[in-house]
Amino acid sequence: MRVASRDLAIAESLGSKTLGVSRNNWRAQTHGGGAAALLGIVPLLILIGSVLLPPEFRITVAGQTFYSYRLVCFALVPWLLFRMLRGYYQPALPDLFIVAGALWMVASFVGFYGFERGFPSGAAYALDTVLAFLIARVSIQNLADFRRILVIAAPVFFTFGVLLAAEAIVQTPFIRNLAQTVFSPLTATEFGSSEDLAVFVDTRFGLLRATGPFSHPILAGLFFSSLLGLYLGSRLRSWPLYAGIGAGVLSIFSLSSAALLSLIVIIGLYTYDFIQRAVAILNWKLFALFSAIGLVLLQMVSQGGLISILIRFTLNPQTGYYRLLIWEYGSQSVAKNPLFGIGFTPYERLPWMSESVDAFWLSMAVRHGLITPMCFFAANMLAIVMLTNVIGKAEHGDRNTYFGIAVALFVMALMGFTVSFFGAIATWYFVLLGIGISLALGAQNQASEVGQ
Repeated sequence: MRVASRDLAIAESLGSKTLGVSRNNWRAQTHGGGAAALLGIVPLLILIGSVLLPPEFRITVAGQTFYSYRLVCFALVPWLLFRMLRGYYQPALPDLFIVAGALWMVASFVGFYGFERGFPSGAAYALDTVLAFLIARVSIQNLADFRRILVIAAPVFFTFGVLLAAEAIVQTPFIRNLAQTVFSPLTATEFGSSEDLAVFVDTRFGLLRATGPFSHPILAGLFFSSLLGLYLGSRLRSWPLYAGIGAGVLSIFSLSSAALLSLIVIIGLYTYDFIQRAVAILNWKLFALFSAIGLVLLQMVSQGGLISILIRFTLNPQTGYYRLLIWEYGSQSVAKNPLFGIGFTPYERLPWMSESVDAFWLSMAVRHGLITPMCFFAANMLAIVMLTNVIGKAEHGDRNTYFGIAVALFVMALMGFTVSFFGAIATWYFVLLGIGISLALGAQNQASEVGQ
């Protein structure tokens, strides 16, 4: 009993000092309270930690490569089933879209490659998606769970952010270099070709485009910039808040246009949210209406449409032009193979262009056909709508946290038009999506209980 009381006291102290709420309110927000509530999020913390392990950390079994995040997901299957059977999972409409999109990943590979080759590969990618999503869904039950995640992970995020900055300044990708001395270097065979993959090295403005533990600076920048949206609205106090925001800002050392654009969008959305709460005539519905009208007009009158405008926000004009070519030839591939896609077969393009498709939504469509990306995008938009409905009813501090996860999901969906999510970043994206849906459902359930 003394140990349990001590754990509860520590947990309550953590909640009152860093979660930005009183002890009574913090206790009311938890299910079970104390050590039990903390243990409920440990698996998700382990999964998030695996995202920050370099891709060299992997094992191969029966021809299948298990990266750190995939190993964690499979290891957590018994725990996941236990939590679901205990009632920690409440199905929602976005879940159906995620499952449907994942099942079509398998169906598309089977349809293109045949069952013997297509099923194992398709099932591996589908399970990466569904398991990461469901682990987040069953781990997060309310805002207190989410804030505990942010508090515990804050020093880890900040440490890796500092390492990212150090790599840029000393111009040495020492995290990946260290990983390659411990584990075997990655080979492009794992990604569809046969040449060894060197650690990415490129400089801008006299600094290295730092990769940190990720396979490319763009992915590092996208991960760390997404943290800014989460922590700005977190309602945390003291060092976890500053560490989380600091990690988000340190994304600039990836020297990535995606990170810069993400930061601009996040700050812009928070700025508008602050203004619209002070000006009665402004609201998010009005913002959405005028944004939709503006986007339609830009699509109609601009040369190349919205994708062209979005891609122009790059630090390297040549990169922007190249991404436009990817969309042009990638879209042609989708038009020719809209149902099953072409798997990992190189799409038709100019001879000097590489095989990679640097856009998540487009790459999904090229690889699997239109159904998978449409399902995933629909799940993302539904999650944002659900969070938006909750934001309008929540109290001030809590609404900011719901707003933060909605901003993160919006930015990730937006960046999906210019950045390809794969590996650890894809896992991180589906974790965020699972968290957002669980938070929205938790708030809806709490409102229903209060109404009764």
